[in-house]
Amino acid sequence: MVHWEEDPPLVLIVDDSEEQVRFLRRLLEREGYRCQWVFNGNEAVAACTTGAIDIVLLDVHLPGTDGLTVCRRLKAAPETCLLPVLVMTGDTDHDSHVDALEAGADDFLEKPLAVRELRPRLRSASRMKRYVDELDNAAASILMLGAAIEARDRHTSGHCARLAEYASALGRRIGLDRHDVRALEQGGYIHDLGKIAIADAVLFKPGPLTREE
Repeated sequence: MVHWEEDPPLVLIVDDSEEQVRFLRRLLEREGYRCQWVFNGNEAVAACTTGAIDIVLLDVHLPGTDGLTVCRRLKAAPETCLLPVLVMTGDTDHDSHVDALEAGADDFLEKPLAVRELRPRLRSASRMKRYVDELDNAAASILMLGAAIEARDRHTSGHCARLAEYASALGRRIGLDRHDVRALEQGGYIHDLGKIAIADAVLFKPGPLTREE
């Protein structure tokens, strides 16, 4: 059993076989994971958009929306694109593996699942999710810092937000992908970050600066 420093990851099991879901639940809960489960693709997408899921174990053959379509939808949405998705299938031909990777899957597991293989792959997915969360928290902290710097100067109120809006609009206009547009938006908020190291006497001086300043 894995000992987690924080709350155990919440794994969403997506499979139309109740027997397979019971097997995975017993295995994962014994390893210390929390589990949630659904039996079709649309329910899987809805569960992931809540933001509570850490890892998705996704079967390919599902009623209605198949697993590869679910994977593509998750990877196309900004709020779920970094969610680790492990695709499971009993189709062992090479094309199935390639199809899963092309759909955006982070890993591929053949059925029947080998427990010795599943454990390390889940641990790897858990590390990936933790790193992503840490990066998100760091980015949020930087944006808050940028807002705090802007708040020091009443003459620049709203300046960073406007620059972020204009920069991201320009990025969309010239055809950048969503990741680059997001980087432009964040850059707008933190472009004045260097002000944090400037004394108020210099930052707000009404006249010209001396050479030393």
